[in-house]
Amino acid sequence: NRFGFSSYLGLDLSADAIKKAQSLGVTNAGFAAADFEDWHTDRRFDIIVFNESLCYARRPENVLLRFAGWLEQDGFIIVSLCRYGNHGLIWQNLCKHFAVVDSTTVENKKQQVWDVRVVRPKVV
Repeated sequence: NRFGFSSYLGLDLSADAIKKAQSLGVTNAGFAAADFEDWHTDRRFDIIVFNESLCYARRPENVLLRFAGWLEQDGFIIVSLCRYGNHGLIWQNLCKHFAVVDSTTVENKKQQVWDVRVVRPKVV
């Protein structure tokens, strides 16, 4: 696999986005039209990515905690959020339950800024 993963599952609320992703024919990749606030699985994941999506959740903290339950023991979650609106508050709430393993900031030519963080559930 030229993308370096053995299995990939992508979720999107938009059925059109899912059709477009499926049309790419990526080996070992599956896609599902679903609302991540209601979605459930029995699968386990090494990495879960919320790319510019967590801000759409009614309760982002709860969504992240639920998805963390599907992580493998050494798994982690990557979250990307543009610096906008209440996104600072989302980070504050997430840090109550998740430890930041790594982070970076990205800025485009329009001076829009994104925070990207790799997190793991805190051990209690």
